[in-house]
Amino acid sequence: MIEVTGTIDKQDVGVGTWVIKATDGTVYELRQLPNDLKQKGLKAVVTGTVLEDAMSIAMVGPILSVTKAATL
Repeated sequence: MIEVTGTIDKQDVGVGTWVIKATDGTVYELRQLPNDLKQKGLKAVVTGTVLEDAMSIAMVGPILSVTKAATL
């Protein structure tokens, strides 16, 4: 389980995918992001598990399965 602080964004890859651009520069593709946090430019903290055995069409970075999320 990790906690990531950063900015929510939507990448226009395929049908589009939601990501968080972490303060350390890492970009995580978000799975199960709550609808109320699906806003470009939103500052947030997201907690979840990096899915080591998952792949996606977007290929923007590690996939993070969200278990908890909040705005800053």
